[in-house]
Parts: sequence; C-alpha cells; structure tokens
Amino acid sequence: MKNFEYRYSGMSIIEHRFMVPLDYNDDKGEKISIFLREVYDRNYATKKLPYLIFFQGGPGYESPRPITHSGWLKYATKYYRVLLLDQRGTGLSSLIS
Repeated sequence: MKNFEYRYSGMSIIEHRFMVPLDYNDDKGEKISIFLREVYDRNYATKKLPYLIFFQGGPGYESPRPITHSGWLKYATKYYRVLLLDQRGTGLSSLIS
C-alpha cells in the first residue's frame, strides 16, 4: 500500500504501510502494521533500479530518517531504491505487546 510521497533535499521519498499477519501460519488472525520509507534520487527516477533494504542494527531503534541527501544514502540511491524499514516494535511499525 502506497501512503504518501514527497520530495526533500534531492530525494523522492515514498512512505508505505503494510498490514501483515502476526502469525503467517494463521493468515486470518491478528494483523500488524509494518512501515517503511522508499528513498530514491530524483535524477534516477525513470531508471528501473533494484531495491536495497536497510535494517537498523538496533536494538529497539527505528530506521534512520533521510534528512540530507549525502553520505551512504546519496551513493546508494544512484544504484538502488533504498528501503528504510521500521522493524516491528520500532518507529511507526506496530508495537510489540
């Protein structure tokens, strides 16, 4: 599900929220929300780029917020659409209860 798209500091950012089963063996059971930001360089918007998923080393912290188009993110977005995932229990994803 695509929620919201905006541009910032040379980047395009798409916010996604997915509802997924808490237990994949019981897909009709409880659902949780997973949030991620898809970040790409606007100069490469028309290229079909592969995805690179970033997992925060944690423990217990959300994925970094793209505040500047510099450093590793600037380099990575030339070759990939970077997915910044808030893992379960962090950031805007469902809490662990």
